[in-house]
Amino acid sequence: MKGTASAPSIRPLVTRHPILRAALTAAATVAAVSVLYGLTALASGPDNPPEQSGTAESEMTRTIVERVLESYAGAESYTIEFAQESYWALADTVSLSSARLVLVKPALLSVSYDDGGRIVSNGESLRIYVPATGQFFVSRIGSAGVVLDPAAILSNYRPDPRIPIIARSEEQDTVTIALRPRERFAEPTRIDVTIDTKTWILVALTAHSTAGDRSSYVLKSTIFEAPVAPGEFVLVRPEGAQLLTGSPYDIDQLR
Repeated sequence: MKGTASAPSIRPLVTRHPILRAALTAAATVAAVSVLYGLTALASGPDNPPEQSGTAESEMTRTIVERVLESYAGAESYTIEFAQESYWALADTVSLSSARLVLVKPALLSVSYDDGGRIVSNGESLRIYVPATGQFFVSRIGSAGVVLDPAAILSNYRPDPRIPIIARSEEQDTVTIALRPRERFAEPTRIDVTIDTKTWILVALTAHSTAGDRSSYVLKSTIFEAPVAPGEFVLVRPEGAQLLTGSPYDIDQLR
């Protein structure tokens, strides 16, 4: 099954390099701000007052989320090609990149960036290589809490009761909904996801953090059950790369 969908993200770890921040930013997936699809904002009419509209839209978004979760639940793996735009508020900088994400349930994850950067997790340890800085990061952190796949995002977030539906387009067969974390004070504080209402998969996502950082993803394609290349989830530290660890005890993860 093919479709266009949205992407993933992470928590900031050790470096300010744009790619590592983008992949490891506290916001995981971000609806592509550059792709507006001409979405038409929903408005309340005289026969549908705001308080009633909000209730109806909240129920609608819950139904939409359930449909999307069903789409991903039946797949053992997904391969997602995506474009990423990350805004770092502190430095007022924007970085652009493109990548391919491969996820095999329950915990295998691989992200390959266009500049040779990699993020790999086998469910027990996380490895990241940033060629621009020559840094190689290893930690006991597993894929959960590192890169969030579409199903994980929807499972850990709930529709924002104030603005459950941001926009929709019958022409594009899309709907954009706002989500808030189920856990209080969790990051990102808001995620806007755009869903293809024909295939019921994510096509774009934007994550907003408390600090003002923003990460946006456009999922160019999503393929369920795609063949996975041998060695996809293996990442060896390149010769000469600087080793960084989450803690002194993480060094054994290189063995």
